[in-house]
Amino acid sequence: MNHKQQNTPPTKKERRVEIAVFSVLGALFLFTAAFLAGWFGRYSALGKDKRALLWAIDTAKDNYYKEITDDDLYGQIFDGFALDDYSCFYTASEFKRISDEKEGVSEGAGFSVYLDENKHIRVYSVAGNSPAQEAGLRDGMYLFAYGASAEELTKGTINEFVSWAGAQKGEFFLKCGLDENEETAKVYSLAMGTYTTTYCTYRDSESSFAFRGKTPKLTETNEPLAGLDGATAYLKLDQFNGGAAKEFKACLDKMAERGRSNLVLDLRLNGGGYMDILIEISSYLLKDVPKNVSPVVAYAEFRNGEKISYAAAGSKYYDYFDEDSKITVLADSNTASASECLIGALVDYGTVGYGDIILRKDPVSGVARTYGKGIMQSYFNDKSGNVLKLTVAEIFWPNGHSIHDRGVIESDGAKAIEAPVLYDVQDTFLQEAIKLLPAGSGSGAGGDLV
Repeated sequence: MNHKQQNTPPTKKERRVEIAVFSVLGALFLFTAAFLAGWFGRYSALGKDKRALLWAIDTAKDNYYKEITDDDLYGQIFDGFALDDYSCFYTASEFKRISDEKEGVSEGAGFSVYLDENKHIRVYSVAGNSPAQEAGLRDGMYLFAYGASAEELTKGTINEFVSWAGAQKGEFFLKCGLDENEETAKVYSLAMGTYTTTYCTYRDSESSFAFRGKTPKLTETNEPLAGLDGATAYLKLDQFNGGAAKEFKACLDKMAERGRSNLVLDLRLNGGGYMDILIEISSYLLKDVPKNVSPVVAYAEFRNGEKISYAAAGSKYYDYFDEDSKITVLADSNTASASECLIGALVDYGTVGYGDIILRKDPVSGVARTYGKGIMQSYFNDKSGNVLKLTVAEIFWPNGHSIHDRGVIESDGAKAIEAPVLYDVQDTFLQEAIKLLPAGSGSGAGGDLV
C-alpha cells in the first residue's frame, strides 16, 4: 500500500497549498489588524460625547435586564432626534406613510382625540371623506365609550382608548355626543380603512358642498350656513396637502357659479402643509398684482445667508372676485406654518387688512393669536430609504416680516372672539364671526348652523 507516514515531509504541491493557507491567514491577520487600527483610530478621534454614546449603546446591549436589539436601541435614539419641535427621523416605512398623506392617501378611521381642560375625551378633528366623517363624527364631539359591539361599550382613559382603537381591524363602535350630557349621545359605527383625504368644504346661505367618494367629487351635502347673505361664501381649508389646491379651485368655481363674490376663509386648525400647494392656492387670492408678474408668496433664508423666493405663476384673483369683494380670514392658535404664510401674502398684496382677520381668543389666557411657525423643513434620505426631516430655513412674508414664535396677534389690528379651542354644539366662534362681517355680508336668512 502506498501509505504516507505522518512525519513524511509535504510534497512541493502540498507545500504550495500550506503557503497559500498561511498567506491567506496572514492577510486576514493584517487586514484585521489594519481594520482594528482604523477603528481605534476613528474611535479615538471621536469627541467625548460620541464616544460616550457608543459606550452607552454597548453597555445597554450587554447589561439591560431584558435582551434588546439594535432596532430597539436605535429606535429610541432616533425618536429623540429632536433639535426642535419639527426635526425628526423617519424609517423608510414611516416616511412612506408621510408621503402617502401628502398625496391624500390615508389609512385608519380618520379622526384624532384630545383631552380637554375638564378631562373629557373629545374628537379633535375629523378628516374629510374618512370613515369617521362618513359615520357622522364631527370636530369637538365628546367620546364617552367604545367597544367592538354596540351592546358592550367600555369607558377608559384617553391612552387606553388610543391603544384599543389602534388595534382594531374591522367594525367598531363609539358613543359620542355634541355636549357633556351622555344621555343625548349616540352610538356610531365605523371601521378602519383606506381612503382619500379631502381638505376643502364650501357653504353658503342656501346649501353646502364637500368632496366625497373613492374618487372624491364635489357633492352637495345640504348644510347651509345661517347668517350669510346671498353674496358671501364660506370655504374651510383644513391643510395644504393632497388635492387641496384642486379642491380649492373647485370650491371657488362653485362660489362663482352660485353668484357669490365675498369669501369667509376659515383656516382654524390648519397646521400647514407643503409649499407647492400653498403657492398654487395663493394664486387665486392675491389682489394687488400687476399683469405678467409672478408674485412672491414667501421667501426662505438659510444659515449661509442664501435666500430663495417662492412665487406663484400669476394672479387669478379677478377670475373670482371684483374690486369691491371682501375676504375675511378666520384663524386660531392652531393656524400655523403654510396657513400663516397665506395670511401674510393676503396682507402684503392688499387682499385683506389686519382688521379682516378674526382670531380666537383663549378664555383662560385672554390671548388671541395664530401659532407662530415661521420656519421650513426639508427631507434628507439615505440609500435605505430612511429620512431625516430638518429645519433648514426661516420663512418670511413677501415684505420681509417674520411671524416665527409670534404669530398674527390681536395688537396687529386683528379682531378677536372668545371661544373654546374645540368646536362646541353651535360653533360659537363661527356664529360670532359672521356677526362681524362687513355690512351686507352677514344678514341674510339661511339654514340651521350645524
